[in-house]
Amino acid sequence: TQVGPATHLVFQKLALEPVTATTVQDEITVLIQQGLMSPAVAAQIDVAGVVDFFKTAVGQQILAHPDDYHREEPFAMIMNGHEPFENIAPDDNDQVLIHGIIDGYLVTSDGIILVDYKTDHLTPNPAAIKKVVQKYSGQLRLYAEALNIMQPIPVVQMGLYLVELREFVSIQGGDENSGDH
Repeated sequence: TQVGPATHLVFQKLALEPVTATTVQDEITVLIQQGLMSPAVAAQIDVAGVVDFFKTAVGQQILAHPDDYHREEPFAMIMNGHEPFENIAPDDNDQVLIHGIIDGYLVTSDGIILVDYKTDHLTPNPAAIKKVVQKYSGQLRLYAEALNIMQPIPVVQMGLYLVELREFVSIQGGDENSGDH
């Protein structure tokens, strides 16, 4: 339970310049020294998984435009109860406050690319990937809606980076389009 947040912290704090196993490990060492991470948790971080994110097409775009990449962006929005939750009747207009933290988004000339890091343990097969996409696609759609409220720029791409599988999976309307390793 601590490895996921620790991995997110590494993604948040890591310098957006050429990313190597050494630069990731150096950042982890700094986080340990600052008391933000225990050595036991640090030892479980998938360093290669972090490095490989920056080898994906999205990761390369981020490295090319680091000033346009926003990390750990908080948001809050009010929605009618039936919008984010399927089990609430469509005519129920009770309002709910939705808040969270967006792992990262890159502002490009075409629009926003939304990124969410996932440290779930996964079997490397299409069924497992489809299941994790189904599990988190609603969350990404809420993030995209929040970004559309916060920024007058459309979300043109959103996806999950599966750290353990070292794969970025694009999501459009709940479907997965795998392919970036």
